[in-house]
Amino acid sequence: MYRLDHYAVRTANKAQVIKFYTELMGYSIQEHFEIDFDGVDKTQCTALELKQKRTNNEGTINYSDASYTEYHLPPEIFVSEGGKIVSEWVKQNGPGLHHAAYAIENIEEIVKLWKEKGIKFTSDILKCDDIKQIFTEKIPELGFIIELIERGERGFCSS
Repeated sequence: MYRLDHYAVRTANKAQVIKFYTELMGYSIQEHFEIDFDGVDKTQCTALELKQKRTNNEGTINYSDASYTEYHLPPEIFVSEGGKIVSEWVKQNGPGLHHAAYAIENIEEIVKLWKEKGIKFTSDILKCDDIKQIFTEKIPELGFIIELIERGERGFCSS
């Protein structure tokens, strides 16, 4: 099963993108962090999350407290700006969606299947703490990259 986990936006004006999502769509800043591209480059990133509630027959459920079986959570949004890699991407492709990430199980099996279907990846499966992830090359029919991610309990790499 594929569940939209997050999507990533690359921009030359992170403050304006954050303002759009926070003021118009009700997202809030979860955290600011730095992405290190294997020691080659770094970029600043901000994670946004939606803080809403929904009502069901049992009462109100906080999105952040709901399990997957209770409700499909809205995705987090990662907004990055700066550094050579992100700046080059924005220069070549314009600001916007860089990738959509799907939480999955059995990443090895899914990657094998996708490769058999002709999908190309930028690397082998990356492993860090208790997550595994891999990125496709930009898919021409979509105009963006797909990330497949299998999360353990931690959810993100510690470095």
